[in-house]
Amino acid sequence: MLQKVSKWFTEQELHTSVIGRNIKRLKEMRNSCDTPERVTCLEVDYHNSDELRVKIKNSIQKNGPVTLVVAWIHSTAVDALQIISEEIETFSKEWELFHIIGSSAYKSGEKIRCSSLCRYYRIILGFIVEEKRSRWLTHDEIASGVIAGIQHKQREWIVGTLEPWDARPSW
Repeated sequence: MLQKVSKWFTEQELHTSVIGRNIKRLKEMRNSCDTPERVTCLEVDYHNSDELRVKIKNSIQKNGPVTLVVAWIHSTAVDALQIISEEIETFSKEWELFHIIGSSAYKSGEKIRCSSLCRYYRIILGFIVEEKRSRWLTHDEIASGVIAGIQHKQREWIVGTLEPWDARPSW
């Protein structure tokens, strides 16, 4: 869902490392970029903490310090974001974290703790209300909203709407 965001980073002349479980999809994403040499594909399941740590460390050693992270990590990978943060801070000075969360995670009020080296931003994915019905965001709306959130650098950026809560679409 964040393929367009990754491509946008390469268009900004940034080196982009992308974590994913499916190497075929990662390579397709890289090859769809105008500058595929700016993309490093990290095939890893972020539920596997040890492998995630090694892949992040190796990528930083090869490509240099990380200055910006866009993370949309399932809540089932409870240690993934902490591991990523620890590895980044081993090699980097200041960095920015754009943490993408869904509307339910937003409602829970859970906050991420970051060190003083990290500037933390939340991008909250809501839904769209159209006339008498509502729907979830499309892939394009998510990507465009995430890019806008990165560009605006507000502590909280909402893509779509979160209210009225009762109007949220069902799965």
